[in-house]
Amino acid sequence: DVQEVLGIVDDIFLAQLMERVFAQDTGAAIKMLGEVLNSGKEVQQLAREASLYLRDLLLFMVLGREAEFSVVTGESLQLIEQQAKADKQKIFTALKIMMETGDKLRFSDGNKYLLEIALLEIAALANAKTEVIKPDPIQVKSEPAAARQDKTEKRDAVWNRILQGVKEQKIPTHALLCQGKLLGTKDNVMFIGFKKGFKFHKERMEEKGNREIVEKVVKELFNKEMQMQFIFLDEDQYNDIVAKKAIEYFGEDIVEMKD
Repeated sequence: DVQEVLGIVDDIFLAQLMERVFAQDTGAAIKMLGEVLNSGKEVQQLAREASLYLRDLLLFMVLGREAEFSVVTGESLQLIEQQAKADKQKIFTALKIMMETGDKLRFSDGNKYLLEIALLEIAALANAKTEVIKPDPIQVKSEPAAARQDKTEKRDAVWNRILQGVKEQKIPTHALLCQGKLLGTKDNVMFIGFKKGFKFHKERMEEKGNREIVEKVVKELFNKEMQMQFIFLDEDQYNDIVAKKAIEYFGEDIVEMKD
C-alpha cells in the first residue's frame, strides 16, 4: 500500500479526526491521534496532512466540488460537505495553527504533545466568538454624478469656444493651445495646464504674442478681462501651488465664467 509505505494517513481518517475536533469531542480526537501514532505514523507527517486537509476544506468552502484537492477524495467528500458549514474564519485560524505546529515539529524531534495542543486549540475555536470589526462610517460630501457631469460638460464647452476663437485668430497659436487643458479660474486669472511632455507648447504660449491672442478671445467671448496662467500638470495632479489653490477654491470641474 502506497500510503503505508509513505507513512501518510488516508483522507477518511483526517475527516473523522477533524470532525471530532470541530465537535469538541477532544477525548475521542486525542485517542484517535494516539492510535495512529502508535501504528507507526510520523507526528510531523500527520500535522502536514492535517494542514492539507484544512486547506482543502477552505477551498471547498470557496469553490465547492470544482476545487482541486490535495488530500480529499470522493470517499471523504460527504464529511467535508458537512464541515463546510462551519465559520470560514475559524477554519482559516485552524489552518494557521496546524501549519505553525508543523513548523515547530521540525525542530522538536517528533513531540506529539505539540500536535495534541494544536487539536485542543482548534477545538476551542468552536466557542470563540468571531469578532467583526466594522469601520466607522465615513461621510463624504460629494456632488451627485449628474451635477459633476454637467459641470464637466460646461467647462469643455467653454474650452472649445476659446480654442475655436483662437483658431480663427491664428492657427499656429491654436496648435499650441489645444494641447493644454482648461483647469478653472480664480479672480481674474484663468489657469491652463500642460502635461510635462508639452514643455515647448507651454513656453511658446507664455510668449507675449500668443498670450495676448488668448486674452483677446476670452474678452470677446465673455466680456471679461482675464490673465492667462500656464502651468504644468504631473500625471493630472497639479503641482503648482497657485493651481492647487484654484482647484481647492472652485473644485476640479468648475469654470467660473458664464456666457
